Amino acid sequence: LKTAEAVYEQAVQLVGYRPQGKRLILICPDRESLGRQLGWEGKPAAMGVYWAGVIRILSPLDWGGETGEAVEGIFCREGPMAHEFIHLLVDEKAKVPYPRWFTEGLALYGEKKIQGFQLPCPGKREWYSLTQMDKQFDLLEEDLAYYQAYALMDFFIQKRGEEKLRLLLDKLAEGYSFSRAFLAAWGEDLDSFFQEFAGNYL
Repeated sequence: LKTAEAVYEQAVQLVGYRPQGKRLILICPDRESLGRQLGWEGKPAAMGVYWAGVIRILSPLDWGGETGEAVEGIFCREGPMAHEFIHLLVDEKAKVPYPRWFTEGLALYGEKKIQGFQLPCPGKREWYSLTQMDKQFDLLEEDLAYYQAYALMDFFIQKRGEEKLRLLLDKLAEGYSFSRAFLAAWGEDLDSFFQEFAGNYL
């Protein structure tokens, strides 16, 4: 609860959307119960999942290792609360479909900004195309796909600022397609954006 309250306002400001009323957060005692909530087999690696309006969080007591105040500090810095809450905000604000890489990238950017946790760079890499990121996200090498999603949003915000990010989200809320909303915010189409990203992002 303390972590949720700590990340709430910053996530709201980043996305530019404040939900009305309260939202449900389910704390699952272990990985098996988290998996059962979603119809998954075995023990999922995820520490949190947003799905259909509900945030589900794996209890930090099931992480193993530290206990007491040490767990609280680790959960605050590295836990999934900011990430999953940003997913919820984007989902509620947008009125049209958007790419998986966009919401994952924004959630990862928010994790870094709000909690100071950054996904590690997977090292030597060749970027996936936007078509691959759009159509095959869950089939790609996971570490690189998630890092690239973060990198795409980090590059966007470096070049245009968070105000343009919120403009993009505002356009989605107005019913613009993702490509039209992106054009309105970036000033060029997605292909041009990707070419600039691939040639300049380190």
